[in-house]
Amino acid sequence: MPNVRVRYTTAQLDGFTESGVADPLRFDARRTERLDTCPQLATTFTPVELAAGRLDVSLLGELDAAWTQGNDIGVSAGAQSVTFANENAGQRYGGFAAVRAHLSTGPGAAPCRGRGRKAGG
Repeated sequence: MPNVRVRYTTAQLDGFTESGVADPLRFDARRTERLDTCPQLATTFTPVELAAGRLDVSLLGELDAAWTQGNDIGVSAGAQSVTFANENAGQRYGGFAAVRAHLSTGPGAAPCRGRGRKAGG
């Protein structure tokens, strides 16, 4: 079963200047945006009857991707200015793949033996 999650986030901060001091601090306005995507795919195979019981197998795969961009942070006091880089800007990728196997046994189920079973005995 396919599934896709998309999330967009934005934050906008107004700039401001302190008041009541000789050299007030001034903070620049800035904006940050982030886009997260996560497509997933899951599938379940037809159950298989084994000597030991019923085997159910499922596969799951997911890819995570995120893009972030935003302004640097500017601060000044009087004639002095400092800029802090937006460390979170850029791309991030990840994901995983998983296999789930579930063996259901019942009362009196025979053990699963290699390539076959001996008859008789």
